[in-house]
Amino acid sequence: VAAMQGWYDGFSRVERGQERGPLTSYFTIEDMRAMIMEGRLPDGYEIRHWGSMQDFTDAANKALPCADKAGNNPPWWENTACESLTGQSCNMYCDGGASCLSGRCVCGLGSNGISMCAVGGVCVEREDTCTYFGEPCRRIAADGPKAPW
Repeated sequence: VAAMQGWYDGFSRVERGQERGPLTSYFTIEDMRAMIMEGRLPDGYEIRHWGSMQDFTDAANKALPCADKAGNNPPWWENTACESLTGQSCNMYCDGGASCLSGRCVCGLGSNGISMCAVGGVCVEREDTCTYFGEPCRRIAADGPKAPW
């Protein structure tokens, strides 16, 4: 949720004279195509100052409609073959490749770009078995300002 909110805050458009907000900000199809399919900034995008660490923390801790009575957001992948919660609680940081989200340590990506699974409270890398039309999937890390093509 926090990442999507940051993306929305950083790149959404707003009509001239309007305040940025959930009912006035939007993406065009062309903007989405540029960012998602072509790996570039939308045409006419101008860098703007926005956000802070507090904004990220607020978004990460936002109670979703599916939250339990205590306000905890259940991860959508909970109780699957790849449990991602290590069982540790946190305030800001976690050990062993996990990230602190909503007070819980959640496994992140392994060195191969595949999400890790928590096994016995430790994040463990998974084998990349992805294929597309019989060929191994090509993964491109989203860690730089330029697309590789």
